[in-house]
Amino acid sequence: MSKTNELRIFISSTFRDLQEEREHLVKKIFPEIRALCRERGITFTEIDLRWGLTEEDAMLGQVIRTCLEEVDKCRPYFIGMIGSRYGWVPEFHEIMIDPDLLTKYPWIEEVALEGVSVTEMEFIHGVFDVSPTEGEYAFFYHREESKEEADDPEKLAALIERARSTGHPFRDFDSIEGLGEMVHDDLIAMIDQYWPVEATPTLLELERRAHTAFSANRTRAYIPNPLYLKEFIRWSAEGEKPLIVHGKSGLGKSSLVAYLTDYYRKKNPKAFVIEHYVGASQSSGSALSVMRHIIEEIRTRFSISEEIPTSEGRVERSFPNWLYRCEHLALQEGIEVLITIDAVNQLGESGRALGWLPRTIPQGIRLMISTTEEITEHRLAERGWENLSVTPLGDERVRQSIVIRYLGEFRKGISPEQMRCITNDLKGESPLYLRIVAEEMRLHGKHETLDDVIRKFVEADGLLEVFERVLERIEFDFGEREVRDLLSMIGSSLSGLSEHELMEITNISRLDLSRLLFAFGYNLIRRDGLLGFFHDYLRYAAERRYLSDPHQQREVHLRIARYFEQQDCTLRNAREMLWNYDRGGDDESLVKILARPEIVRLFYGTNNDTIEILKLWSRLRQDGYDPAEVYQRSLAQSFGDTHVGRDVESGNAIASVLERLGLWDAAIDIQQRLLVVTNKHGLAVQAARCETLIGGLLQKRGELGEARKHMSNAVELYREHGSLLGEWEALHRIGGIHWQSGEYDLALECFQRQLDISDTLEDPNRRSSAYLNVGLVHWRRGELEKALECFKTRFNSSQESGDVSSVATASSNMGIIYATRGDFVNALECFERQRIISIDLGDRQGLGLALGNLGVVYSQLGRYDRSLECCQQYLAIAEELGDRYGISLAVGNMSKSYMYLGEFNRAFTCYERGITIAEETNNRQYLCEAHGTLGHIYQYLGQYDKALEFYTLSIEGHRALGSRAEMPTSLTGSANLLLKLTEDGGAMPHYLPPYLPNLPTEETWRSISLTRGREQAEESIAIGRELEIPNVVFDGEVLIARIEAAEANVTHSLELLEGMLADIPAPFDEEEDHSTFTTLERQADLHYWLWRIQRGSQFDGTSPVDSERTDQHRVEALQRYLMLVEKIPKCDYNQRIDELSKITEQESRSAAG
Repeated sequence: MSKTNELRIFISSTFRDLQEEREHLVKKIFPEIRALCRERGITFTEIDLRWGLTEEDAMLGQVIRTCLEEVDKCRPYFIGMIGSRYGWVPEFHEIMIDPDLLTKYPWIEEVALEGVSVTEMEFIHGVFDVSPTEGEYAFFYHREESKEEADDPEKLAALIERARSTGHPFRDFDSIEGLGEMVHDDLIAMIDQYWPVEATPTLLELERRAHTAFSANRTRAYIPNPLYLKEFIRWSAEGEKPLIVHGKSGLGKSSLVAYLTDYYRKKNPKAFVIEHYVGASQSSGSALSVMRHIIEEIRTRFSISEEIPTSEGRVERSFPNWLYRCEHLALQEGIEVLITIDAVNQLGESGRALGWLPRTIPQGIRLMISTTEEITEHRLAERGWENLSVTPLGDERVRQSIVIRYLGEFRKGISPEQMRCITNDLKGESPLYLRIVAEEMRLHGKHETLDDVIRKFVEADGLLEVFERVLERIEFDFGEREVRDLLSMIGSSLSGLSEHELMEITNISRLDLSRLLFAFGYNLIRRDGLLGFFHDYLRYAAERRYLSDPHQQREVHLRIARYFEQQDCTLRNAREMLWNYDRGGDDESLVKILARPEIVRLFYGTNNDTIEILKLWSRLRQDGYDPAEVYQRSLAQSFGDTHVGRDVESGNAIASVLERLGLWDAAIDIQQRLLVVTNKHGLAVQAARCETLIGGLLQKRGELGEARKHMSNAVELYREHGSLLGEWEALHRIGGIHWQSGEYDLALECFQRQLDISDTLEDPNRRSSAYLNVGLVHWRRGELEKALECFKTRFNSSQESGDVSSVATASSNMGIIYATRGDFVNALECFERQRIISIDLGDRQGLGLALGNLGVVYSQLGRYDRSLECCQQYLAIAEELGDRYGISLAVGNMSKSYMYLGEFNRAFTCYERGITIAEETNNRQYLCEAHGTLGHIYQYLGQYDKALEFYTLSIEGHRALGSRAEMPTSLTGSANLLLKLTEDGGAMPHYLPPYLPNLPTEETWRSISLTRGREQAEESIAIGRELEIPNVVFDGEVLIARIEAAEANVTHSLELLEGMLADIPAPFDEEEDHSTFTTLERQADLHYWLWRIQRGSQFDGTSPVDSERTDQHRVEALQRYLMLVEKIPKCDYNQRIDELSKITEQESRSAAG
């Protein structure tokens, strides 16, 4: 059995004697079957052409052909019911009314001469004279007791015996109810066998089927241009960039793309092929649906456990990374990958902007995209991708071949003059036009007036008018009202309508609907049993002809919406209701639908896909509707004790919608109510989820203490219930709160437990994520080697899995460790890798972080112009994304560069903005670092009281957080300032006592200050040695030497500095790398302080001094600072150059004398 997602079954019976039986099946049995099928992703359609039909109707002609064509469409499903009548036997001349009947079913002529009834004709065509496969699922039901005398007992008996002998189920019934039970049980058994509950198609399978059906429809009878095929073969073998298939509408781009995709699949049977045709399914028409479909295909093909992000922004940001992972995993398996996206010009407005489509596609993936000659094509052309231009049919011979081939399938032909008339028409450049005209000629029965038909279409002004004239013809054949209702309903629906739905909405008979559908033929496409337009031209023609009046449009939308409101609550029905009430302008009804908890739950249960609901509320809020009030009232009315689990799920869904609408207070209120309910009914896992969601909302509001309590409760509940996945997620959240709050020991406990759970679950992705978290804790605690080990583990595992986004994140973290250690070469390499990957992925946030990291390193290298350039780019990206954390980082880094350049007002302005954000978001780590930098700025400005205040705030903050790696900067800053105060002379500053350990007096404050400074310098040295940060050790040791001098231990001070100078590993090198500048700066600083201390001792006589050696230090220091300032415009260098330049050789000799 070739399983599809449609169960279309033909019901064959006689007219008059089985009317009640058919009515019972249609009204009582089939609705239940339809509901069951819907649950399993199947569209159930019963075809009963006798329903509402009289024998007089049947005599109008063409009915027999319609019946047999429907039997063909329903294969292999067939129900035959036999009562007391043999049925209507058409006269031979009635058969001859429809010439196409004998052409298509030539065997009819023979059976008609034998006097066979229409019912037996259906039995013959559906079961008796077909292969076992074609009639595989046939059921026969015979009423035992006759209600009336048989019209032809002999033929009726022969029909019964022939049906009984087929070997298919043949059941006798004696009541209408008995028949219903038999049909019900037979169909349920068949459905359970071939569509069991466990085999219910997933959303991906349903999506995939829709695209497969669309592709099959597009390639039917398609003749490819060999030039296009040759170019595709070349590209698929040699192309290095994606292929854009473009051209005017109506030239057959979709058919070409579908054909090429199928051709590739057949030539590469092991290849991984993803095809997405925009508009092929109810959820395929947005950029988000394109990305989700492709990601889900990748997840399924490579068995990736990671879930798809829930928000539209996160899906878009993660999409490029999924493509790189696909490339990596496909390479490991040695398979090719082709992704086809057809008709991107038909996406919504934001989708057509193509911001979601990465500019760089992995080379291991073949991407083929089609579009029309609109703005989308120009935007794609800017990318420098390869092109395949679908051009109008210029060769008249090709045009003629299309017409000849199509008519030849029906044994039709036209004269050369008629052929030239068609193919010379300007519209003949379109294959679609040629096929339409050929079809209309085939359907026209009078050869004498065929020229009139051709002229009618040749004179039409464009393809749109051609379709309108097709509609005119169908209206004439089948009735204007029927055609209008059919196309208006299909065109106004969101995703198309099933035949059953069309019959119920429009009240059209089964026979008339079948006739109409056959009349439209390939112009209507069937997707998952839903009918839609094959071409936009038909859609536009129908809209212009039937829906040009806005009032008419609204009425049609409301008819559809009201119909679906009376049906079962399914995701598709919900989408149709929302779409049509919105388009119909009935906001009151729209809000009522949105307020229904089960509606929100349906969307929330589909990968948390509430985008449609959010967009509707965005508009409704502008019109005065309050979603918080609506949902609070709705939940109050719907909550009870009967379906608690379902109600809680609905409440979670509603709270999620409110959260994403920014209504956090309302979302918290609902979650707290849900928490009470779940605790009352002992629903531990649901209660844990509520605790987690409440904690997340409180964390967003900055209420970390309360958030921590709820997260802790969630962890305990998950642990008690044995839900490892739930516990892992809760630990991730609470660990993040501890980390953000500086509670690193508690954060480490959470993340270590995550590692244990990951091992138990054997989930490498979760283990890798947990390693990253552990590394971040070690980094903040200053345990740089442990942090680097964790980040390298994350980096290696991400490379192995092809997760380039995580590779970028791990590179960033590794770079931070290298930069902290002063290994700027490796740091720059890591951050540059992060930058390149982010560009390839189109990850704006990742690119911003990479630029910010590069800015930090360039600042540390003294390349302040480059640093500011990077940070300003980061700031622009963060502002564009509304990333407040990113804004604070960018301005914080910029302020440091401005400080080193001596532009203190700019530095203050930047930090004021950053600190405001940090205080609002309770980012304590940022505040600690900012306070330290502010201390330096105030010290530069001579505002020593403020400098001490901020140094102290920074040190205390770092100490409370345990962030030792960042603390030495403030420790040395404070020690340096205390030393400077003692060197300046004068009375004890009035602001100093609070910052010293013992209560100082005028006599003791200098010694206490120096002791305090020494302690801070020694602590900084200890941290630097432990964390292997050479610059920190060097700065601390220089401070110790200076303090020795201030304590009158000049000789020891000079010995320490001379020893440090001798230990510098290499002399100054002309090579301009970082090690050169570091060496040069250290030499300059040591010569400077040797000169300052020796010169000071000359004047106070504390130590014998070599004047020439003193001046030599001055000259050496000046030379090096002059070299440094050429490359690094640091204000410290300029100040020291000014100071050293003022001391002339004469002043030096005078001082010596």
